[in-house]
Amino acid sequence: CPNGHGYVIGNCGNPQEIKTCRGCGEKIGGEGHKLLAGNVKDTGIDRTETGHTLGRAAKLDPVTGPERRLNRTSVAVLRLFTHISMYLGANINLQAVCQSIKPSIEETEVCGYILEHIDLDLTSLQNILGKNRDDVMLLIHYLLVQIMVSHTAAVVADNHPPEVCGLVSKESRSEWEELFAGKFIIPVLQNMENILRESNQRILNDERLGADPLLQILYETDIAPEGQDMVNLHDIPAVWRYRELISVNHLRQSLDTVKINLPVLQLFLKEEHHLRAIRFIPSIIKLQRMLIQKYGRKLDRAEATTLTFADVKQKMDEDRKLKEFVGLLKDFTEAWNCVKESLETYSCPADGNLVMIDKAYCRSKFTDDTPVSYLIPTYQDAGLCSYVLLFFLLEKQDLFLQSYCSQRKLKAENLPTVHVKDISSAHLISYHPDKDLLPMVLANCNYSFKVGQGTEIEYNYANLERQLMDRFLFSKSFIKGYGEIETIIYRSESTNAIVFKTLCDKIPQERLHHAVQSQICGELRTKSFPELCESLDKLDIAISFLKSVGSDPESSLVDFMSNIKIDNPFPSPKAKQSSKCKHTMSLWILFALERARTLAKYEKKAFESIGETFRTTLTEDQTKIIEDILKSLTVEQISEVVELLFECIVLKIDVPQNPEDEDYFDMSKMNLRDALIGYQDSCPFEGKQQIEDTTMNVLGQIPSDLEDPNRVLTAHSVEFWILANKICTSKQQRRH
Repeated sequence: CPNGHGYVIGNCGNPQEIKTCRGCGEKIGGEGHKLLAGNVKDTGIDRTETGHTLGRAAKLDPVTGPERRLNRTSVAVLRLFTHISMYLGANINLQAVCQSIKPSIEETEVCGYILEHIDLDLTSLQNILGKNRDDVMLLIHYLLVQIMVSHTAAVVADNHPPEVCGLVSKESRSEWEELFAGKFIIPVLQNMENILRESNQRILNDERLGADPLLQILYETDIAPEGQDMVNLHDIPAVWRYRELISVNHLRQSLDTVKINLPVLQLFLKEEHHLRAIRFIPSIIKLQRMLIQKYGRKLDRAEATTLTFADVKQKMDEDRKLKEFVGLLKDFTEAWNCVKESLETYSCPADGNLVMIDKAYCRSKFTDDTPVSYLIPTYQDAGLCSYVLLFFLLEKQDLFLQSYCSQRKLKAENLPTVHVKDISSAHLISYHPDKDLLPMVLANCNYSFKVGQGTEIEYNYANLERQLMDRFLFSKSFIKGYGEIETIIYRSESTNAIVFKTLCDKIPQERLHHAVQSQICGELRTKSFPELCESLDKLDIAISFLKSVGSDPESSLVDFMSNIKIDNPFPSPKAKQSSKCKHTMSLWILFALERARTLAKYEKKAFESIGETFRTTLTEDQTKIIEDILKSLTVEQISEVVELLFECIVLKIDVPQNPEDEDYFDMSKMNLRDALIGYQDSCPFEGKQQIEDTTMNVLGQIPSDLEDPNRVLTAHSVEFWILANKICTSKQQRRH
């Protein structure tokens, strides 16, 4: 993409076709721009870190899918070799190995930490290969021997590029592991059954072991007694003998060992670990809508991080929707577990930016104590889990269908399309791996068993491919309208400067008298925090009506709210008595300021709806200068600065802007001093705010010179407010 995004979605290799970059919407293609079918290229940004960053093995699941350009088995084998190397290295230089592990652990924990990973890697290989632990260990020993035998002086002298040998970049590391897997791992896997059979026979024929009874039982050469006690089956060795299972994993492994051209079956099995999660898309969308409908504009972002699954279940039980919610949550969790490893390195567009889920979120396991914010789609924090999960699965279907059309020489434009809001299971590659796919696999295999030789499984690959296409892929739809993915609007995000501008155009707004404001604040401080939040909720609803239908500025705000069926709007008697429709914005600012002060007292985000642009951290020097300026003021004067800055942030600084507008100005680069002083003239309230001369003099002392390294910008406004409020609170406590 010419805008720097490194990947594009296209349907086929047609050089005439125009594609669209999913990062920015840029149209790409035309004559001379040929793109591979369904190819999502890496962004080119190397996000890899030095050291061992997987974390504790207990928090990880076994390897289930391919990574980079490696298949699943190669990924598991390379991880196993890496961990074995670390374990051996810890015997030589324990401190160096310990320092390479992130997050850091104690040196006494290193060996146990690595052994847990080795055990997990062996479990991954067991699952992938469909073999028992003994066969996996035998195969790894054989692979190590082959590496030692083939890694001669002549091979060591092979001429590979320095960047590949040095592993200096993401691309060189990827190339090295691909070369390693192709040279050592793949040949062993392709001949795995013969290798295991011959190796086991060599062990059995080893005369040094003699007629070992255990080996005879293990390799099924023992002679079973004629009469078996059917009552005590658990005492009969034959009952416990391992039999190779017919499974999708075994089918995939078997297909890798045969030379056959069945591109659709190979493509399907390569992506199957993700495709099986596509059936959950309708449930994910339904769950998101259920939560958005219940909590939209009623919940703060901070509250969403404390409200747990257990709390939501209790609420759903009261609404008689518990059974439905539990079912949808189960589907969401299963889909999440299927793809969460892949989401660690996945980026997708959200609100005009490319976003990635934090690795800590990706490695989370859902329990009743998990915050509901993981389930509610947003463009940041834990809410990205829900948004990106759905986006990933929608895109997975489109990319797979593109590749399928390419393999089958079909025209992608002939396939039906469906919008996200209209999706049903009929549009999706929807199947249950155990109830739909496995019976199909069983119907297309021949299973035989010979004593002393084990099981023999043969698949009818060609017939299986035909059935897959007929049952799972026929007439499936491309998905359009990714922008239709709903996201929640939290309570504090529902009323912003744009809404207030519309309100002021409809009903001119005035400030409540200062004495009235003080009395209302005093009454609010005697009430609980939930009551304050509930009042803001109700006021938000009233504002949404007022900005649309209007009202007489002199009419009672409480009466208006009663007319739209909002009962007991405010916990403050003075607010009920004094507030008119022309005071709506002033009352909202007052409530929101009290809420922000309460959150700040408990070190919670006081401005959760404000973007990171205005959250730049103050330097130590800036902090000291601001403290020196504010500490010279009285509590009342600092409180006035806190109130003024809060109002300025909400009504002037954090105003949504379009960078493409001709009069666009980056507000974050403006001096905070100029913004505060200039706010008096641009204030949306009727009448000019009267600010004490002392306070104005203090505002003038805020560093603002272009050459001053301690210059304070509006980008620092949130941190400035938090510091000023902290100083004000501290002075108030000392006074009391």
